[in-house]
This record gives sequence, structure tokens and C-alpha cells, in this order.
Amino acid sequence: MESTGSEAVEMLQSILGRDTSLKIKGPDDPIIVSNQETEEMWFFTPIQVGRLDRNHVAHRVNKIEGLSPEKGVTTKEEDFLLVSDYVTAGAAEFLRREGISYLDASGNCFIQSGSLLLFVQGQKPKRRSRRESIRAFNSAGLKLIFLFLVREDLINRTYRDLAALVDISQGTVAYVMQDLKELGFVEERGKRRSLRKKEDLMDRWATGYTERLRSDLSRGRFKFLPRRKATGWQNHLSNLGATKWSGEPGADLLTGNFRPELLTLYTREDTSTVCRELEAAPDPEGSIEILDMFWDPEELKTQRDTSESTRDHVPLLLIYADLVVSADPRARRAAKTIWNQYLLADET
Repeated sequence: MESTGSEAVEMLQSILGRDTSLKIKGPDDPIIVSNQETEEMWFFTPIQVGRLDRNHVAHRVNKIEGLSPEKGVTTKEEDFLLVSDYVTAGAAEFLRREGISYLDASGNCFIQSGSLLLFVQGQKPKRRSRRESIRAFNSAGLKLIFLFLVREDLINRTYRDLAALVDISQGTVAYVMQDLKELGFVEERGKRRSLRKKEDLMDRWATGYTERLRSDLSRGRFKFLPRRKATGWQNHLSNLGATKWSGEPGADLLTGNFRPELLTLYTREDTSTVCRELEAAPDPEGSIEILDMFWDPEELKTQRDTSESTRDHVPLLLIYADLVVSADPRARRAAKTIWNQYLLADET
């Protein structure tokens, strides 16, 4: 936080000018904006969020909205301020619409509290060194990390086995494991490995999945043929074992109180086979979304995969990630529920 926060505060003060009456002090907690002429002061609790783009800003907002005052995030006297490496135009528009203050290392900002309003846009991001990009969170690494987050015991499989489970190379497994150890997410004692900071790793995975991996898995959108109705979708995949619901239908199977409009599913079957079973056809505006299932569903079964509904949906972390990218406020609320009541509950 200190490096990005210092850089962001320094850049914004430079844009405002050194002789202006407005001063910004940080990156300590809180960050303070003051007006030297009126002696007004505004206090902000900084929250480090890394780079924000439109694909995964909602995940960050979901996490922040779920934090309570007891954790020191915000009070009536103190607002929170997202401090980012860079906020893209799409993410900035989303945050402004939600009324959420942000500041990035290039000086772009929307800082609002009471009579204070600071708004800067159009500042370009600074170039970063290649080493600042962690290879563990590229597309192949995200597939492997997903295995560990769903079935932690798999972390002690051989590199050969792990590579086969998500169809990546053994060399990729090796560098991902090395990165995870350097970042403190994997601890190795003797011949045994274990996960550490699992909540933080889920956070990093959800962000990386929506930003980098998800688009690579998409097979497109589809619609039901006129003779097939969307109602009763729960039984539409009854003959396809390697196909499971995610997103909105996954949330309904999990909670029983979500009426899905977009039917997201993952499959290892051919697209033609899935379309034949669903009685569906390609349509870029269709209500069905098909993605590649990049894991072996039999290998990823957990002890709680016993009920019929559980067997029909993907792991909870993936349901969450698919919900959080939705523009539907209902989906975002459901995502927050899954994160707080299911995913975090597993860590307590």
C-alpha cells in the first residue's frame, strides 16, 4: 500500500499544484484532504485494490461493501478511498455511478465527501517492469490455483498429475508453484505443501479470472429454439454429466431464491452436443452462455457434493466470479451473499 499510496498522493498533489489551498496528505491511514483557506478537513480510509478495469471492479466493490465498521473501514466521519495502480475509464465510470471515491497512481481520481469534490481523468498509466506481472495469475496459472481453492488436498499431487487435471504443462505447474511460494500463498514443509492466506488468494483469483481467463473460455451465446421453453432449465442438462450450471442458475440451485435470466453453463462436451440437448442455436443476444469446463468434475468433487442441486452446479468460487461480472444488481447481491456466507464461512 505504501508505494502505490505515496505515488498516488504525490501525483494528485502535483496535478492540483503546490500553491493551491487544497492539500492531500498520505498514504497513512487516514488520507487527509484539507483546505488551507477554510480549514476544512476530510478523512479517508485507504483501501489498496491494485489495477481496476471494468471486468473486475464489481468484485472489489462487493468486498468493500461487505466490510463492517468494526473492521475499521469507514465511519460517519471517515469515508473509504480506493487506492489503485490504475483505474481504467470503464471502471472509473462504474465507481462514479456508485458514488465510490478512488485515486490511482497516475492521479486520476473521484474523491467526494460533503462539500469536497475532486475529479481528474485522462491521465495515462505508467509503465511497469515485467517482473511486476506475476506469472501465477496468467490464464494457465489461474486454472491451477482454482484446483487448490476448491480441493486444497490436491496441492500435494505430483506436478504431472496437476498438469493433467487442467491441461497445462508441467513447466507451468512448476513456475506457478514457485510464484505462490514466493508470495506466501503456499508453504512447503518437507514433502508436504499447504495453502496460506486463502481468502487473499480467492480474492486474487476472482480478480484474475474475470480479467484474463473467462473470455478465453467462452464459446458464445445461444438461444432456445421456439419449441423449447426456458422454464424447467434445471432438467435441461440431465443427460450431460460433464456439464454444470454457474452464474445465475448456479445461484438459484445454491440458494433457491434467484430467478435466472442468463443461463451460464460450463461443459466438456462438444458445443453441438450441448445445443442438441438444450434445443438451442447460436445467438449473440441469447440467454444461454456456454464456456469451456477447464477442470475434471470428478476430480474436483468435495465432501458436500451430495445433494442433487450441488451435483448440478460448478464450485461456489466460480459461481461467485460469474455473478460478479454481471451488470444485474440482483446478481451482484447474490455474489456478495455467496462470498460472505459460503466462501468466507469455509475459512472460519
